[in-house]
Amino acid sequence: MRVHALVLICVLGIFSIPASARPQDANGGRPITPDSRVSGKVTTVHGKAAPGAIVTLQNTQTGLKMTAKTDKHGKYLFAKVVPGDYSLSASFKNKESEAQTISLDHRDKVQKDLKIKND
Repeated sequence: MRVHALVLICVLGIFSIPASARPQDANGGRPITPDSRVSGKVTTVHGKAAPGAIVTLQNTQTGLKMTAKTDKHGKYLFAKVVPGDYSLSASFKNKESEAQTISLDHRDKVQKDLKIKND
């Protein structure tokens, strides 16, 4: 009986530690598992698909940059992205899209379409 009481006290003690005292990762406490994804379509200013466009996803906290190339329909996919804050942009035939900001949490699936500017 004394052993059961001691085990119960230890278990209750572990769960009573406040969240602020628990270790957090460098990502603001968000899980660091790469289980989020970002996808979408890149189009020209006229609404046509932009095949072969280069899409850039950059973590604004760490600076880590990933790129993807759009398929023949202008679609792109970043799979297995670590949760965090990102900047998303695309370039196509020496023209750029406006950058968009994205905040990803654990297991988010975000779709963001990008339009290439006509500058």
